[in-house]
Amino acid sequence: MFKHHLRILLSLGVILFLTGLVIQGTTAVMSDVETSSNTFTAGFIDLQIGAECSFKVSNPALLPATSTCPLPSTFASTNLGPLQKFFDYGNLEPGDFGATSIAIKPLASDAWGRMRFINLANYDNVCTEPEILSEPACNAQGTSTIFSGELQNNGTSGVPVSRNILFKLWVDEGGTAGFQCDGVRRCAADPSEGNGFHELIEPVLPSMNGLNGTAHFTDNQTLKISDILKLSSAAAASTGEMHADGHMNEDRTYFIGISWDLPSTANNAIQTDSFIADILYEVQQYNHNTDNFVD
Repeated sequence: MFKHHLRILLSLGVILFLTGLVIQGTTAVMSDVETSSNTFTAGFIDLQIGAECSFKVSNPALLPATSTCPLPSTFASTNLGPLQKFFDYGNLEPGDFGATSIAIKPLASDAWGRMRFINLANYDNVCTEPEILSEPACNAQGTSTIFSGELQNNGTSGVPVSRNILFKLWVDEGGTAGFQCDGVRRCAADPSEGNGFHELIEPVLPSMNGLNGTAHFTDNQTLKISDILKLSSAAAASTGEMHADGHMNEDRTYFIGISWDLPSTANNAIQTDSFIADILYEVQQYNHNTDNFVD
């Protein structure tokens, strides 16, 4: 009797052991694995500038048939180098005037922009007899004497202020406020956009308006692009690529017109005179930068 029971218990132990093996061998769970590979890469900002000289002419009645522009003054949007010049004029005469349309395109980032005029210098160059009669203090030392010429001097080094060339800056947006042409001048959507001719509807920067006879470049002068663009009624309405604060959208082209005028009232004091200046266009990121240009 005892042996029989023991055999049964042993048999049960074997069964339980075998059962445990079966359970252990067939246990499984469903699973999934997702991997996120993470990278931080800094963005970038770049600037391309283009220009189209609209005209240089002595007789306004003949516009635009007799317009002539120096070759370096018209070029597609690019990074500026020594071959790109907005203005490169010689043999100017009282009554001459002209204009250029500048294309400004920030790449990859919304941006603030500004223009800076640096290294401005004036030269008397050669003192002709008529010039000496009008300007007895003419300095024949030429390019060795800075601020001696009368085209655009700042009145430094004891030389009186004499600025005969007047400038005007405006939003070259054409007949429709804002920029419809996406960088193409005179497109079908606005045939006068970016054409370099000031339309009466196009807003002018008050501080650089040649009509009031006070618009001159000075050395180290800075103009914010936003102060020009936000004059547009499209900027006031914050439509499309235009914004009330005047910042620029990435990969969009903005046209700004610059005209110059050597009034017919200029006299012999300007003979052979010249002035030179570098124009810098700069951009800074717009996002997280409310100061509109941090040096």
